[in-house]
Amino acid sequence: MITQTQLNQVKSILDSAYKDKDFSDHNFPTPYEIVKFVESISNAKEVIVERNIEWLLDNKVSKFISECDDKQKMLNLLKNKLSLNTSGMKSRDLNISKMQGTMDLTKLKLRTNYPFNGDTGNLKSNIWPELLRRDWDRGYSGIECIIGSAWALADTSNTGSTNKDAREFILPKLNWFIWNDLSLFQPHATVQTCTIDISTNNGNTFEVYDSNFNIIYVGDKNTDKYIFKTKLVRDLVQAQQLVFGNNYMSSPYSFVRNQFPTETNTTYEAFSVNKDGNPVKNHMTTKVDRHTSVWRLQIPDTRNSTQGDPWFKTIAKVKPNIQTVKKNNTYFAASTEFEIDSLKSLLQTKTVCILFEDNMYSRTFTAPTAKFIAQYPLDRIWTDDAVLKYINAEHLLSEIEDRYSRGFNV
Repeated sequence: MITQTQLNQVKSILDSAYKDKDFSDHNFPTPYEIVKFVESISNAKEVIVERNIEWLLDNKVSKFISECDDKQKMLNLLKNKLSLNTSGMKSRDLNISKMQGTMDLTKLKLRTNYPFNGDTGNLKSNIWPELLRRDWDRGYSGIECIIGSAWALADTSNTGSTNKDAREFILPKLNWFIWNDLSLFQPHATVQTCTIDISTNNGNTFEVYDSNFNIIYVGDKNTDKYIFKTKLVRDLVQAQQLVFGNNYMSSPYSFVRNQFPTETNTTYEAFSVNKDGNPVKNHMTTKVDRHTSVWRLQIPDTRNSTQGDPWFKTIAKVKPNIQTVKKNNTYFAASTEFEIDSLKSLLQTKTVCILFEDNMYSRTFTAPTAKFIAQYPLDRIWTDDAVLKYINAEHLLSEIEDRYSRGFNV
């Protein structure tokens, strides 16, 4: 895990690094499919510059135009005419770039990638907001870039700028957002990436596209605080906001992770949960969670082999005084068994499964990853009909049925 001191040290050298034409924060070229789509919706088709090309030219060439029709020809041009190392590059991964007329940055739109990977403690995945801000401060008319996508749904971060900080910086400037294909850049990127466009001249809305470049919905900068993967999820969140308040996400259910069990003199039973939701691999332990005297609902830390079923199928009740939550599993504690039964029924509705599954931005279950599930009262056994009636969203039932039927394989 990188420390805050180490992160600050890196930030302190960025100013001088940005003056060095050989400095590059690129980790992968932009796939041609994305470039081609971006070209079709860009508002700056003739004034796009890619960072490495810009520094290679060293601000001394008055005109450079690259044609993207023949990708192999472009690779040869980069290699032979510009002496750029293209080893390992494939035509599919070519970073098509255009620069025309002038190096006045206020007339140019930058296309680049920022570092990303799945380790939240890694320098690369924490430094990108700082790099983006510094590029923005250079005065480009806009920036098109590929970055990690956690900031679109997450609020906190282990080090560096929080995801919320990044989102609040990006959203007012955002023109469009693409949820990139999950397999893009694997195995190097272990979380989903996104492609965004920000600029100084934009309106009050932004467009959100899926990985096949189909528009999902048009967001409202005045009301949207997050960027969702489906219109259905956005509709459900908005329906919950009308009932529970616009900021209901800041007060989720009190899920606790049993990361550091306490040693006791008493022996308790612990267990795993299989794909059918049944306790298995029972064993005795003296290391227990902090709420052994009450009923708990145990939720696995990572997805089990659910064969396309939702995460919440693998949850189970933990009895007070005789059982403990397995280490690293997350749980919800309640004073009565009925409250546990109520929450379990809620989490296993199709509606709530979709709210959780289609908003996942992490490989582990924690309280923040479940923040889009509002705090429904735990005084009844919940069904989809009851949930949708509670938030006045019965009209979404057929969409929910369709989405749920396609399973959750991520």
